[in-house]
This record gives sequence, C-alpha cells and structure tokens, in this order.
Amino acid sequence: MVAGRYRATLDAAKVTVFLLDEHQYMRPDEIGETKLIGEATKRRGIPLAAYDLDTQFRCAGSQEYMWWVDWVLGFRTTPPEDWRGKYRLDFTTSPDDLDDFVAH
Repeated sequence: MVAGRYRATLDAAKVTVFLLDEHQYMRPDEIGETKLIGEATKRRGIPLAAYDLDTQFRCAGSQEYMWWVDWVLGFRTTPPEDWRGKYRLDFTTSPDDLDDFVAH
C-alpha cells in the first residue's frame, strides 16, 4: 500500500509539513501526491490542513511565467496570456553565446 509509506513520517512528529509540487519528481520511484497523504491521514484519524501556495518566489511571483512553464511542460493545455512586455525569451546555440548575451 503506497500510502503506508507515509506512516513513519506521520509518526515522527506532532506536526508534519509536506511541501509538494505535483509536477516535480526527483526519482522514478518517488511518491508525493497530495491525494496519497490525504488518504493516509484519513485512515489514521490524523487531522489534515492543506494550503495552496500559489506564488513562487523563484520567478518573482509572476503567475504569467508559471503558466508559461506549465504550458511548455504540458501541464496546461491552453497557451498562457501575453506577458505584456514583462519578459523576453531568447534562445542560444551554445554556452559561449549565452555568455556573450549576458555580458552585453
């Protein structure tokens, strides 16, 4: 039972915090879906409080950028809204080209 893997983690402390990104995995055998944690806590009678952290500081809180990344990776089916001139997307063919771009 996959949700049983959370048992040791749920028993380890009075408060356990999971920060999950449903689209990000490090290894093929890794688990970490919100649904599984919900099932495990419900079975064990553990109260669960879930919060959606809708801002990501790695992109300065830009929702448009996150929508674009999700669209490029296939997590969204609709293309993002226009960035309204906030960002510029360029491509390079080599690390040297990137160094030149950043230097100028």
